Amino acid sequence: MILTPEQLQPLTGSDFAFEVAEGAPVTLRLDSVNEARSDQGFRQFSLYFSGPLDAPLMQGTYLIRHPVLGEGPLFLVPTGRDAEQMCYEAACSCQG
Repeated sequence: MILTPEQLQPLTGSDFAFEVAEGAPVTLRLDSVNEARSDQGFRQFSLYFSGPLDAPLMQGTYLIRHPVLGEGPLFLVPTGRDAEQMCYEAACSCQG
């Protein structure tokens, strides 16, 4: 699955299922898509997700599923937490 900001912007606020080694998938909400810069033919952008405190995900590559996009791998990094949720970032790039 090759992701672009244009594909993901309309999905802001929707849920993605992140497969884990044991147990049910963890559902994370796509909070925002921020395009950072373009360099040498590549566009760089970040996806910001939030999810439950009781099922934190570690840094790593996860198989994600979404009803519109289908499934594919995504490298996820936890960036912090607040009283209500865990926060994550996935840094992406695509040609263009």
